[in-house]
Amino acid sequence: MPPASPLRKRGELMTADHDARILLAEQARLLACIALERRLEVTLEQITETITRLAPGLSAAVLLASADGRSIAGSHSTRLPPGFASAVIGTPVGDVRIGTCGTAIHTGLSVTCADIANDSAWSEEWRAACVGFGIRAC
Repeated sequence: MPPASPLRKRGELMTADHDARILLAEQARLLACIALERRLEVTLEQITETITRLAPGLSAAVLLASADGRSIAGSHSTRLPPGFASAVIGTPVGDVRIGTCGTAIHTGLSVTCADIANDSAWSEEWRAACVGFGIRAC
């Protein structure tokens, strides 16, 4: 394979510089939300919007645990259907297999899933609900 041309390397550097500027602008916008003491819901929705803007094709959501850590208390997203939030709020976590979010709340660990349709951490009910809302990974 021939070595990369100087123009190619320069193009990659320009792209990296452009990406870094976008990330810094998004970071400043989010820090402003925090500094201006915006409501938590507004800040979380800004975070999910930033993620979807930086990664086109993705939808982002933040689920919050209840104060006692036994259920899902809130869902914030600008791209997921409103029915998703309604479906998950109040859902108990723990022994119930509700996938990555429930497991993360229950264990306090970061949990991911590349394929909800085939992951054993999901009960049939929650798998069908997520897939029905177009959520395939999280």
